[in-house]
Amino acid sequence: QSPAKNDDSEGQGDFLNIKFDRKDSYQTPDRPKNDLMIRAALGETVEKTPIWLFRQAGRHLPEYQAYKEETGRNFVELLAYPEVCE
Repeated sequence: QSPAKNDDSEGQGDFLNIKFDRKDSYQTPDRPKNDLMIRAALGETVEKTPIWLFRQAGRHLPEYQAYKEETGRNFVELLAYPEVCE
């Protein structure tokens, strides 16, 4: 039996030689209406490339503070100027 085999029909699984019990009560939740990011992450064909913005990642960086001082633009306004994005 392959160590990655996982098809025991009695609710027991064997994955990499680790035994576990399947939870019969678990159901995968429905996808949200706007599932573009999920479909792209799953490798499905999507109608446009999704983007993810994580605003807080650099808001205290000296480069961002300098940009704000030089331009007078906040984060949302920065999005309108793609030439400054790297």
